[in-house]
Amino acid sequence: MDFKPIWCEDIEKYVLGACLFDGDLLDHAIRVLSVDAFYSSAHRDIWQATIDLVLGHGRTMDIPALGDELKAQGTYERCGGAAYLWQLYEASIAPADFPAHVEALLDFQRRRAFFLEQRSVLDDLVEGRPSAELAARAQDAAGRLVGQGKEQSVSEVVDELLSDGVQDHIMLSCAPFGPTGIDIGATIGPLFPGQYVVVAAYTSTGKTAFLSSLVTSMCYDGIPVGWVSLENSPQECVARIEAQHARLPTIPILLRQVRSEEKRRALERAAEWIRAQRLWIRRLYGPSETDLAQAVRQMIQQHGVKVVLVDFVQKVRTPGRNRNLEISGVVSSLIAAAGSDATLLLASQISREGMKEERPRLWHLRDSGVIENEARAVMILSRQTKGEPPRDGTGKQPILLDLAKNTLGPTGECPATLWGAWSCLWPGDATPPWTLGPGGMAAYLRDKEFDEREQVEVFG
Repeated sequence: MDFKPIWCEDIEKYVLGACLFDGDLLDHAIRVLSVDAFYSSAHRDIWQATIDLVLGHGRTMDIPALGDELKAQGTYERCGGAAYLWQLYEASIAPADFPAHVEALLDFQRRRAFFLEQRSVLDDLVEGRPSAELAARAQDAAGRLVGQGKEQSVSEVVDELLSDGVQDHIMLSCAPFGPTGIDIGATIGPLFPGQYVVVAAYTSTGKTAFLSSLVTSMCYDGIPVGWVSLENSPQECVARIEAQHARLPTIPILLRQVRSEEKRRALERAAEWIRAQRLWIRRLYGPSETDLAQAVRQMIQQHGVKVVLVDFVQKVRTPGRNRNLEISGVVSSLIAAAGSDATLLLASQISREGMKEERPRLWHLRDSGVIENEARAVMILSRQTKGEPPRDGTGKQPILLDLAKNTLGPTGECPATLWGAWSCLWPGDATPPWTLGPGGMAAYLRDKEFDEREQVEVFG
């Protein structure tokens, strides 16, 4: 069973470059980072030489001294020589960004250890080793990924695993009768803290409608959710959720033009329902990488949210950086902010090249950096028709929901329809039952039986 390497070349370069540039940053990194925190063989050699130079010989860190140490260890040419060391020096980051990048390296190290142990467990399982022993090993590896800071004996962990399984996870399950009739969770599987899922699309393809429907469904499931919006106001976000819960069009809610008495009562019930939810929304205007990470961390610490939605990452700007490296830094900071406490939902745009394609691919994520490389799953929404949607008040558009990456399950495509008026996606080209009135919904609930296996097979 093969796993894609979990690392980020740019982050490793940033940290090494910052250590060459600033002695205080080096003092911090050398206390917390081992050689195993780096994946690149060249970077491992450089960090080993750094440790030996500073801790072993008590010398000051600079490029000439580091070069001499690498030569003494016979790894100078293999690391790229002076040219590569100067390249690292020029890649250094602002001191304020350094702790988040160090934490990202530690997180990548834990994840690599987790997957290597899981692969070892699977190999031993094939060889016929005792299942109880393997269960303990698997849970111990999971603890390194999602259980940081919690010390437990092996016997306690085994007892918890056998009785309850791994509890600290969420499912992106859209309720069958909820705003999106696509059970994403059944296909993607469990999501653990520190992981993130990307939802990518170009403009006016239903990205925010789809994300808001996931938020609504998680509220149905009682999951505490935080929504950091870099594009829409809190009022717009809430209006989408109200529309989905009340089964009403979004625009009249935004404009407060709901005239029917029956619809006003439905809207009032939706408003009362939303007030009772563990949902927090924050609007940020042109935030820096640090501002965004701090907002995410505050939501987690103050409100105990288990999922944080960020819509969308390309809105973050850090002047002076290459755009790809900038997005890499944003994602790393978000991972560090989530830590072992929350799962991230990251909205992303599709590049102009991807907009020209009938079906965008992973490499079409705009200014992607490492956003798709380290994602637990990536979903891409694309329009299946050109031109404007019909002007019949429904906002109906054929959409393809492509589960392009799923590290713990199948990938595939789900043809769907965006019903823009109600801010929802629905599988195939069928009309959502609530748009047919009370009689249509009643018939739907009476006749339709949802089978979990059927939901998984939506992605064919």
